[in-house]
Amino acid sequence: MHSRKLRPGDPGRQGGAVTGLHDTVYFRKTADETEARPIMNHRLAAGLILMLCLNPYVGAQQQNPPTITLGTFNIQELGKTVDPARITRLADICRGIDLLAVQEVAENGTGVPDLAAVMGSEYLHAVSEITTHERLGLIWKPPVTLLQPCEFLPDLVLGRKPFTGVFRAGNFDFRVVVVHLFWEGSKKTYPHTRGVELTLLDDWLCRRVDPELDLILMGDFNEPNMFYNMTFPPSYGFHDLFYRLLTRHNLISVSMEKRIPTSIVNQNIYDHILFNPSHWFCEEYMGLEGVEIVRWERAFDLNQNDTLEWPEYEIAKTMVSDHRLVKAAFRIDLEDDDENPQ
Repeated sequence: MHSRKLRPGDPGRQGGAVTGLHDTVYFRKTADETEARPIMNHRLAAGLILMLCLNPYVGAQQQNPPTITLGTFNIQELGKTVDPARITRLADICRGIDLLAVQEVAENGTGVPDLAAVMGSEYLHAVSEITTHERLGLIWKPPVTLLQPCEFLPDLVLGRKPFTGVFRAGNFDFRVVVVHLFWEGSKKTYPHTRGVELTLLDDWLCRRVDPELDLILMGDFNEPNMFYNMTFPPSYGFHDLFYRLLTRHNLISVSMEKRIPTSIVNQNIYDHILFNPSHWFCEEYMGLEGVEIVRWERAFDLNQNDTLEWPEYEIAKTMVSDHRLVKAAFRIDLEDDDENPQ
């Protein structure tokens, strides 16, 4: 007697396809080769069980890999007035995040260092120069470390200049670009409207040459606007430039994937963490299990009807913001994929 793999036409196949467990077992041939009976490879099964019992970390390594959490938060006029209570509320919402991108920082720039200090002594920060009446900020803590100084992107000209930095955590190194696209623009900002800025961002991605393949775009894109009478997903015709940006560059938005609005008052999904999840890019992404749209405004929903009435909205906006915090988790134990891209 000897063992052989089950072949097309052998008993146990249906229409040429292996059925049930027969994919992974061997078959003992009888003397007249008219019957095949499955037998389990007991030695292999026992060996695998013994290995897992002796080294439980083998299984746990895949189930609970080390990760970091990135977040983006549009905090309306952060730091415009001295308000320690507001900073404390924001820190409670953001505490634990490993890297946070902040938009709509007031021109005085004090809001970011104040927030970082209350979040914890381990947090570092960087604040941009003023760009069209606001600043952008980045806040991070170990294991995230800064590899290159934060600065405005020199080759992408938007109405509000994108703010960027290169970071590393474990084996995961990545470039963050923080953006806050214009709404409709005005005479002062023309021609920078959402459509123009999405096109400029698309063009920049097309011509970008950077050895750092792990690019993460974070911030308030003011797209897609779903209004009050629209259902998810929003119509392609209304937002073709935003969808074109995603599809042309194989980007995903964790907010769109999660299908939860990032505005506290309507169904708009403005705040995004965008990246290419493919191999050689941000394959470190942990999937929807690691994504959270933080609905902090529920603390202001006095009627407990999961909808802010206008007075509740005004209070929440003043005391915290009019946007939700978006969070996503990424592994930091995978092999660095930037050194020898193919």
